[in-house]
Amino acid sequence: MARRAPTLDLEAVLAGLAMGRAVQDGAGEADPATTTVLDVAATLLAERGLRGWSMDDVAERAGVGRATVYRRFDSRDQLVQEAVVRDARRFFRAVTAAVSGQVLLVDKVVDGLLTALRLVRTSPLESLVRADAAAALSLLTSETVLRTATEALAEQYESLRGPAGTESERYRLAATAEALIRLGWSFVLNPGITGDDDPEAARAYLDAVIRPLLAGRS
Repeated sequence: MARRAPTLDLEAVLAGLAMGRAVQDGAGEADPATTTVLDVAATLLAERGLRGWSMDDVAERAGVGRATVYRRFDSRDQLVQEAVVRDARRFFRAVTAAVSGQVLLVDKVVDGLLTALRLVRTSPLESLVRADAAAALSLLTSETVLRTATEALAEQYESLRGPAGTESERYRLAATAEALIRLGWSFVLNPGITGDDDPEAARAYLDAVIRPLLAGRS
């Protein structure tokens, strides 16, 4: 019988991310064996996508027994989910740190997007796009993920600049946030100039595209 590929439970991934918002960096660190297993799972996702590996492969590469893996993760699905959640938490922390020194909103957005695209290219998501396009598209085109990402970006703006006042302002903020999320995902699927080795050219390009979207926002 063909081995079933693990799946990404988007609701569970999003719940894991939401749970992590209340946890400070360094709190609740996993034990060394769990960390190693998650590292190996992330590497296998990067190498092979969702298919082509098993819990036995994880155990062998991690240098632990199969029982050790199953004591920590009930299934490949759970292991995939937790590896993706951990990678996403690291991703958002890195993007937040990258934009913290910028003052202007447009510079924060451009720096954040450049950092995000650089990180994506070394994350399991990049390999999912290459090795498992169907899984990647199901993630990037999920209405739940789009809505959650849009709301999170709008919340970030309001935490920096204060809440949107009128209904028209709230609508414009939500529309702008969604446009930026869609723009970022398009660069994940087809990097174009943002995938070049010239960071200044990529920055100039993104600035030209993003500045009009943020007109009137500072």
